Amino acid sequence: QGPGRPPGAQIPDFTSADFQKARTDPQLLEVIKNGRGMMPGFAQQLNDQGLQALVGHVRGFSPR
Repeated sequence: QGPGRPPGAQIPDFTSADFQKARTDPQLLEVIKNGRGMMPGFAQQLNDQGLQALVGHVRGFSPR
């Protein structure tokens, strides 16, 4: 939601229970790895362990 966000960009709410329930870990990994829409992929910058860590980080926003 910062100043660098392109106008009209849809940014998912990782704290939403609906967001968390609607996506599997493999789906999150796919998007982080290959990107989607305006989000670039990070497969070239991160190894498998780093990509998995990011999936865990996104899951950490899940409401308790």
